[in-house]
Amino acid sequence: MGISQLCSLYNLYSSGRTVPRFLVLAMFITASLVGCEQLPFQQTESESTLTADEADQLYRQGSNYNNGIGVEQDYATALSFYRQAAKAGSVPAMYMVGMSYSIGRGTSVDVAEARRWLLKAAEAGHAAAQYKIGTMYLDGTAVTQDAAWGVRWLGMAAYQQHERAQFSLGVCWSKGIGVPVDKMRGLSWVVRAQQQGHALAKDLSPVLAQSLTKAQVQQAKQMASARLPEVQGLENPPTTIFVQQRLSEKGYQPGRVDGVFGERTRSAMQSFQRADRLSETERVDSATLDALRDLQFWETWLN
Repeated sequence: MGISQLCSLYNLYSSGRTVPRFLVLAMFITASLVGCEQLPFQQTESESTLTADEADQLYRQGSNYNNGIGVEQDYATALSFYRQAAKAGSVPAMYMVGMSYSIGRGTSVDVAEARRWLLKAAEAGHAAAQYKIGTMYLDGTAVTQDAAWGVRWLGMAAYQQHERAQFSLGVCWSKGIGVPVDKMRGLSWVVRAQQQGHALAKDLSPVLAQSLTKAQVQQAKQMASARLPEVQGLENPPTTIFVQQRLSEKGYQPGRVDGVFGERTRSAMQSFQRADRLSETERVDSATLDALRDLQFWETWLN
């Protein structure tokens, strides 16, 4: 078992998920051999008593040091302010802490710590953090690689008009990375990115269009001009696409992977819930989502 798999296993264990006892024992024995500092064990942050305004002030002070505005540029001091603000609940600060550890700015590179803070920001709705987390799952950086879950995070960012996420999502749909191949849907996302000025999207759009009919290209452009709904909670197209994709991979026949939670998707999900001894629900809940995610982790580990 590799270190990255130990990290994922520990995160499951520490979050209360069921993990075989012999694997837990192996995890802690290995941790003692390699050194606990090499494993990104979940850390408990002390409760902050700062107000939102105070957290924002700390974030702005960190940005001053990060950019050298009114003070001498100092990345280490910037990170110190960002961390204080992040602990107090500042979502932009969480993102900056994560990126600091990701690129080694003001500190040494620590991809596990980067993932921890970026995930906090992503779960709080920060589009850039969602994009970064998506790429980490696509690449398998500090996480168990899961293209479908990576595409889900790209989608969450893309629906918030994040142009790099829109471009990457278009590539995923066009090439069938984490989702079925759908070149028309892929073109629609690339066109959205192009409309926001993404340089590569301008070159890729005509290439993708060559494999489609004129009617399909026109439909893709219409899709690109449609208003995007807000993505909140678990009832959103990116999450539904992930559920449909994972259910389809396991033979539950949810219908087309299109982000629409219809009757076939609901029936397939409930069949999975029964098989996995979960409570049957009408909509996706966190327990079902976690179970679908765990499928990829255990398959990767066992193989």
